Amino acid sequence: MGKVERPYLLTGLEPAAALRFFEDIARLPHGSADEGALADYLCQFAEERGLSYRRDKWQNVVIKKRGQGRNANVAPIALQGHTDMVCEKNEGVAHDFHTDPIPYYLDGEWVRAHGTTLGADDGLAIGIMLAVLDDDKLPHPPLECVFTSQEELGMDGARYLSADWVSARRLINLDGGSEGLSTVSSAGGISVTITVPFTRCPAEGEGLSVRLTGLTGGHSGGKIPEQRANSNRLMGRLLAAAEQAAPLRMASLSGGRKDNAIPREAFALFCTENAEAAAGVMQTLFLQLKQEYAKTDPDMILTIERAEPAFMMDEAASRKLVLLMQLLPDGVQHWNHQFALPTTSANLGVVETLEDCTTVRSSIRSTSQTMQDEVQNKMLSAAKALELPWRLSEAYPSWYYREDSPLRRLAAPLYRSTVGVELVFQATHGGLECGLFCEKWPDMDILSIGCLTEGVHSPDEALNLPSYEKLYLFVRRMLESLT
Repeated sequence: MGKVERPYLLTGLEPAAALRFFEDIARLPHGSADEGALADYLCQFAEERGLSYRRDKWQNVVIKKRGQGRNANVAPIALQGHTDMVCEKNEGVAHDFHTDPIPYYLDGEWVRAHGTTLGADDGLAIGIMLAVLDDDKLPHPPLECVFTSQEELGMDGARYLSADWVSARRLINLDGGSEGLSTVSSAGGISVTITVPFTRCPAEGEGLSVRLTGLTGGHSGGKIPEQRANSNRLMGRLLAAAEQAAPLRMASLSGGRKDNAIPREAFALFCTENAEAAAGVMQTLFLQLKQEYAKTDPDMILTIERAEPAFMMDEAASRKLVLLMQLLPDGVQHWNHQFALPTTSANLGVVETLEDCTTVRSSIRSTSQTMQDEVQNKMLSAAKALELPWRLSEAYPSWYYREDSPLRRLAAPLYRSTVGVELVFQATHGGLECGLFCEKWPDMDILSIGCLTEGVHSPDEALNLPSYEKLYLFVRRMLESLT
């Protein structure tokens, strides 16, 4: 692997050591299931410093470093973050995540990207871990830095990581919480994919192209309680209204790229017997949708244009697709009033028309297995009623709250003295790899923490530098204080 190109854009800023590595990885492709170049970089980093490392076929990498300084001989500690990022971009942005570096830039005290996700989730963790490994003066216990892959695809890296690669029984996960918050419990989940096969037929009637854009989107765990608009769900409502006005036959339907991000755009192409009537009812409904989501999605735009589809789907497939978009559950399904968090939610995340079928993928998150099963059964019932094939991803488990945690006891006063605020421990509706770690190592004591970011899983993603510096200093103080 060649040297990462220079110059750096964030020089002279803190945390300087972590930001140097953050910039390095921003220049490398590392979308989910495309982490090979970043894994190469991590292995080269270890080799250049004489550190032991292991890498598996999933592109998981574990780098170990002997303890140093006054606590060199105490029990080891693991630091962990995931190497993949959610690859989202705005419509019209010419960016290839497989080849192009992230177009990041400095905006005051924030780092952002031009029209794409930034990769702060979880590049901020990678930067901190590499900075700690690169420091020959920091007192710390033996370190085991765990870089997991494919977290955003269902946590496959954490799932298949060999348990015997990690000997530590205390772990700091750098993927949980914002400034002043530490996550102590997270939701489990599963994805459901339903396929609508179709036969291509010659296009007939009048063609319409429908584009729904400008929605806010966001992380389907952290932002779903805000009831932001889901472009796929709204497109389903618009198509249902159009079908009531005049019979239609779908040609294609697409929206969203990741099932763990609330989709911000959706596109439909269809033939109808009365384009004017179909467009009219969709415009009328859209005005009502604008009112429904005035606070969460004020920039929503609907564009309807005449088009000439190359084909249309057979009548049965078209009908099933429009029905499916109405039947699938979406949004918060059950609410936990005690913790002011969803217990269970669904996200109709990705719709894609291929050569001979349209696939519809939804993700389910829940801290209750029975409630997760209920929502899953609703989706499968819709598929069965419409006689459509379906498949399930591998589920990932919830992370249950552990009453006694020496790491949390140590973290609270250190965080107060380092950051200047009390550390609040809370549950999250997002999914974390910590649930898989507790299955793999039941006696593992885990502290999950992060820093201030915004717009995660969307092109609005940004990393706050003052908060990142505080997190970096806190991690260093934790390592210095462990006994």
